[in-house]
Amino acid sequence: MKKEDIKRHLHTYSVYGKRCTTINHAFASAIAPSDDYDEKKINEALEFLGQNPYEDLKCVFCNDEAETWDHLVGLVKNGELRRFGHQIGNLVSCCKKCMNLSYHSRFLNSPK
Repeated sequence: MKKEDIKRHLHTYSVYGKRCTTINHAFASAIAPSDDYDEKKINEALEFLGQNPYEDLKCVFCNDEAETWDHLVGLVKNGELRRFGHQIGNLVSCCKKCMNLSYHSRFLNSPK
């Protein structure tokens, strides 16, 4: 996966033509803050995470090949919006295996 793939995550969410989702998720995603694509900021964020922005990205949790982007801090917790969204500092490259693990499990099992 290349860094440019983040473009589809850095925009205002629309429920039209999207996967099946709950109305709560669609609402939270639609009002969550989002960043514009800024290559310089993305390069800086990837380098901070130990990634080379000009190569295929790795999962930040297990170092396998990245397949998608995941929110580091979820949009909602206990029914409350968390004020984090589709932002460069809140999206990390990850594999689908780690994306499906709980937040707590990812950090306990990630390489030190």
